[in-house]
Amino acid sequence: MVIVRLMGGLGNQMFQYAMGRALAHARQAPVKVDFELLKADAKRTYALDGWNVSAPVATRFEVLRIRAANKLSWKLKPSAPFYVRPVLREQTFLFDPDALRAPQRCLLIGYWQSEKYFKNIEATIRQEFTLRIAPGDKTQEVARAIQSCNSVCVHVRRGDFISEPHTQQAHGTCSLEYYRQAAEYIAQRIPDLRFFVFSDNAQWVRENLALGVPITVIDHNPPGDGHAPGREHEDMWLMSLCKHAVLANSSFSWWGAWLNPVRDRIVVAPRQWFGSLGHETRDLIPEHWTRM
Repeated sequence: MVIVRLMGGLGNQMFQYAMGRALAHARQAPVKVDFELLKADAKRTYALDGWNVSAPVATRFEVLRIRAANKLSWKLKPSAPFYVRPVLREQTFLFDPDALRAPQRCLLIGYWQSEKYFKNIEATIRQEFTLRIAPGDKTQEVARAIQSCNSVCVHVRRGDFISEPHTQQAHGTCSLEYYRQAAEYIAQRIPDLRFFVFSDNAQWVRENLALGVPITVIDHNPPGDGHAPGREHEDMWLMSLCKHAVLANSSFSWWGAWLNPVRDRIVVAPRQWFGSLGHETRDLIPEHWTRM
């Protein structure tokens, strides 16, 4: 049994689940999820129920059993490598192939933000991250518009990246100049573009984002909070329908682009993904995306 401890918002939870699903597949074991960190987070809740994901919640006994086995492992083999431990904690932000050597019964704690963890079951992940319920009428209307043109999704992450000083310092935000350069880069290569902008602060976008062309701001799907999930999975689905993409430094952005399987499309990602955190992100961004 592989248990994944979920944390963060929708994009982060998708990375965590994908890692757990890949490990469970390799071990021919079930995958379950754990809510311990989500319960302590006033801003977040379980966000995967919009997708075709089937992962039962691990029982308290199942988690305690793995934690007890982990304590025994440290006692009997204090110098053993981390990947043999029943509780597997992410060591760095880089892809670590040793993490995929975890024991069959384990608890995963980390972000696991690289497609390399689940590349071998890519088709399964894409199938599971499809909408479980038909989208609303407005979302379907936007979907038709996106599919009828040379659409570009632009994701602008503001929210807690701006309102919380420690989050702003750690993550940073993409500049207006980055968005202008990314839009110009795509426009030089693709004619007759139409830009669809997704943001957690639509008003700021309308007042500040100028790309030199008309934009359509999508703001009808409210995000979740610490009490209930939102409909942000519908926004992510719409982003995945766009023919090209300009990302924010956000896991939500990442999945919005990755869920579109077309490889010869243009995806622009920010060169600096973090602010003061300073993580090395060479394993985060797929090689066929453009960093700017």
